[in-house]
Amino acid sequence: LQSNCLNCHAFNAPLLGPSFFDINGKYGTDATSKNTLVRHVLEGSTGIWGKGVMPSHPELTKEIAETMVQWILEKAGDKNISY
Repeated sequence: LQSNCLNCHAFNAPLLGPSFFDINGKYGTDATSKNTLVRHVLEGSTGIWGKGVMPSHPELTKEIAETMVQWILEKAGDKNISY
């Protein structure tokens, strides 16, 4: 499965959307935060990081979105990580 996440998000700096580092810093690792982020990935969101719109990603399964969010919450808090 290919993702278009990197079209809008970078690891350490904002692009069209916030960086994974910033997302990690804003949300906790609790179940509520994880569920919120999974919902944003799948359904999209607006107004959370300014006026930008996070498009929905219906092509992703819930399991894939959960894996992506888990990585962001566990690994993206290190400013030195870049891929």
